[in-house]
Amino acid sequence: MSPRYPLPCTLTRLRTCLIGAASRGRGGGPRASGTDGSDFKHRQRVDDHYKLMATARRKLRSSSNLQLASALGLTGIAGTSFALPEILGTAAVALCLVSAITAAFSGKFGLELASAQQPEKRIASHSNICVLHILVTLGLGALAGLTVVSTPQSENAWVSVIIVFALLGLVGSTLGTSNGKALANAFKQQRAKSK
Repeated sequence: MSPRYPLPCTLTRLRTCLIGAASRGRGGGPRASGTDGSDFKHRQRVDDHYKLMATARRKLRSSSNLQLASALGLTGIAGTSFALPEILGTAAVALCLVSAITAAFSGKFGLELASAQQPEKRIASHSNICVLHILVTLGLGALAGLTVVSTPQSENAWVSVIIVFALLGLVGSTLGTSNGKALANAFKQQRAKSK
């Protein structure tokens, strides 16, 4: 069966379509009548508070993911300690569980806050939960630190892993607090601009 168009004609049409599509993507398409194309600056501007909101939401999501990663790691270590009780003492297991619970709660709350339409009223609660997680982790870390001095050499690797995951959660909570405040400031700017 012969093609409808001869081969050179088909290739020419294909090239014309591809080049035309590429030039339209670069802004090389038809221009609106009555303009020379230089009057776009006033129309292409996004208000600063929307940029701040987007940045704060993205950073809040990232810090919440750090908290959830910390919670997952600490829960895994606590589960291993329950299965093999000779690995860690009860103080380290308590640190893992309580820190994992508070990290998971603040991380989940932060993710909900980052995707909420009107998160203004809940930002202070999120900051309080993050501060609670920091205080609980540091307090239990101090209690567990007293027992780290007396641990055998074989447990030091486990203690190091706990410290890494606890620090991950602390960094996530610290960033979550500051990112929540940045999101609150962006909403405050939006309210001030709309008045």
